[in-house]
Amino acid sequence: MAQTLNYFIAGYAVILGLLAAYCVILFLQSRKIGRALASLKKDSVQPHLENAN
Repeated sequence: MAQTLNYFIAGYAVILGLLAAYCVILFLQSRKIGRALASLKKDSVQPHLENAN
């Protein structure tokens, strides 16, 4: 019987590592988009407030 346990573990390590990296990238992108959206909302509200004064 071939010794494939090391390949099995290495395969799972690679797949789980890629999945973890993808999750980190998604998290960072969602934070970046959230900050940009908050900035856009802030900018769109300020002109209305300045015109009211």
